[in-house]
Amino acid sequence: MKEPDNTEELTRLRAEKKRMESLLDFGHKLSSRILDLDDLLKMIMAETREILGAERCTVFLRDFDNDSLYSKIADGLGSREIRIPLDKGIAGAVARSGEIINIKDAYADDRFDTDVDRKTGYVTKTILTCPMKDKMGESIGVFQVLNKKEGVFDGEDERILLLLARQAADAVENAFLYDEQKKMFESFIDTLSDTLDKRDYLTAGHSRRVTFFAVKTGEAMLLFAHELELLKYASWMHDMGKIGVRECILAKPGKLSAEEFEQIKNHTVFTREILGKIHFKREFRQIPEIAASHHENVDGSGYPRGIKGAAIPFFARII
Repeated sequence: MKEPDNTEELTRLRAEKKRMESLLDFGHKLSSRILDLDDLLKMIMAETREILGAERCTVFLRDFDNDSLYSKIADGLGSREIRIPLDKGIAGAVARSGEIINIKDAYADDRFDTDVDRKTGYVTKTILTCPMKDKMGESIGVFQVLNKKEGVFDGEDERILLLLARQAADAVENAFLYDEQKKMFESFIDTLSDTLDKRDYLTAGHSRRVTFFAVKTGEAMLLFAHELELLKYASWMHDMGKIGVRECILAKPGKLSAEEFEQIKNHTVFTREILGKIHFKREFRQIPEIAASHHENVDGSGYPRGIKGAAIPFFARII
């Protein structure tokens, strides 16, 4: 009796196994807490494209302030931002309805905007688009994959894309929150820096210039990204203690007396006191020490403590 040919079934099972492994790997990568939004989106797009066997993938995020969708990163378009009104196109329709849309023939669908294809020379054939929802069930973005490499997107692809979108939503929300906190923190520093500039017009813009050159030096030294961020913030806030120095001394156009110079020197002590009261997250807790040490000299002739050599914090030596 002839043995049944199970080749097709084995091939299907192997493909299913590979896809399940990819889904588990995707979940593992999301759990690694990638907080940079651009890096997170690049990872999500690459994994989604691979798992679904698609040529391209774009993750659109919802801009609630402007009632639109945007993507800073899109396959085939580099880092050029795409922005779509919420009432336009397939992605907009999915964001509004919260329902998945599977299009077998893009050019036969009136909702498809041919403008991108016309500008890039790409030919879109099939489109699978699904919403990315937060814990409250509100659409915070849209997943869109283009051109299934083999055949068209089917029901199984729809279920997998919805699963990927659900998994990604928490990670994207965390990255959003991190980005908002970072912007708030930097706007706080920038406001304080502007306040100092208005008090001391003779050195207006000084903190920004110091920050620029410190970061450039750090980049030339091949510091890691988190080290550059620490250096940037410590540089930006290094003169915060000038708030405690009398304006008549800060803005004095002529030579300072010995007593006046001693008061100027106190700004480093004030910097430490002011920044020491801020609750920095763990990786930024060196900032008060670094910022307060920017007038120390390698030979020990600096102030306020007169420390020298390696006793001076490394990043303070750069500043």
